[in-house]
Amino acid sequence: MKNIQLQIPEKGRKETERRLLEAVGNIVRTEGFKNVKINRVAEESGVSKVLIYRYFGDLEGLIGEFIKQKDFWISYPLAKIQIGELASFLKKMFRSQVKEMRENKELAELYRWEITENNQFTKMAEKPREENGLRLIALVRKLTKSRQSEVAAIATILSAAITYLVLFEDYCSEYNGIDLKSQKGWNQILKCVDKLIDLWIESEVK
Repeated sequence: MKNIQLQIPEKGRKETERRLLEAVGNIVRTEGFKNVKINRVAEESGVSKVLIYRYFGDLEGLIGEFIKQKDFWISYPLAKIQIGELASFLKKMFRSQVKEMRENKELAELYRWEITENNQFTKMAEKPREENGLRLIALVRKLTKSRQSEVAAIATILSAAITYLVLFEDYCSEYNGIDLKSQKGWNQILKCVDKLIDLWIESEVK
């Protein structure tokens, strides 16, 4: 008897994938990435673990897809903009980073996991995040005619500071007198980010 491969309707597959990825997110929020295991995901989702292997290949493929969807810098879209639009584009980008990291606990947990672990899963975000980051830097460099090293350094300082402060917020409510648990405190930070962007662009675009 021939081995007959069952065909799953595309709509049914998409729903199953959604449930599996949602289950990963639930586990990450409540138990951390270290507890994302095949059996645990199957239990949380109510989906047979056979379908995890069928749709994602293995646990690495499942986590890889989850990271791809959740990581801010991997998925941040490039835009066709003119030099006069650059300041507003950058301000919106860093404001979006703050909003996404503060509201998306899976994303914050991903960065926390990367800081404390060094394994095949934490490395999965590095390459696509770096590639998209370099594309963003190239866009800014082209518009401002600045050196790539300078654009990269400024982008790194701002994005890393935001990441650190969002993670720090979970353990301490105040930093240099700024209330990290209030929108007022974050508005104070973002107002300064806007000013730094304006000052830098003004110094570069003659």
